[in-house]
Amino acid sequence: MKKYVIGALLISAVCIAASCKKPGNSSPASNLEGSWFVNKVYLDTNRNGIMDANELFTDTSLAHQVIRFNTDGTLVSTYYSSVSHGTWQLVNGNTYIKTTDTSGGTTTSYVLILSLTPASLEIKDTTGVGAGGYIVWEFLTKQ
Repeated sequence: MKKYVIGALLISAVCIAASCKKPGNSSPASNLEGSWFVNKVYLDTNRNGIMDANELFTDTSLAHQVIRFNTDGTLVSTYYSSVSHGTWQLVNGNTYIKTTDTSGGTTTSYVLILSLTPASLEIKDTTGVGAGGYIVWEFLTKQ
């Protein structure tokens, strides 16, 4: 009887382990593809390089910003009724997102990926710092 119980437990364990494996691709690119809503933005207004609690950008219009990373390397950024088009790719060992805005010119930016999961994205943008801008941290959630 003891052999059957142990055997049944082993078979159950194998079946449970096999069912927990998730098929699919969980590469950084596949995690990034899709539509993202901007939830929070911090602006480094005191220029100390640290995301301070008092630097949370509280403009409610952020809820109207959506960025779509398409599987073909194109992107669409929507802010209210304003739409921008461009391209994207992961660079530097998948640690940066390179974006090129192709709407009325060509502007290329690089943002550091702080965290990327299938459901959330955290980035740090230092693009405008040299031109008197701020470091910007953005927290996004996938639609």
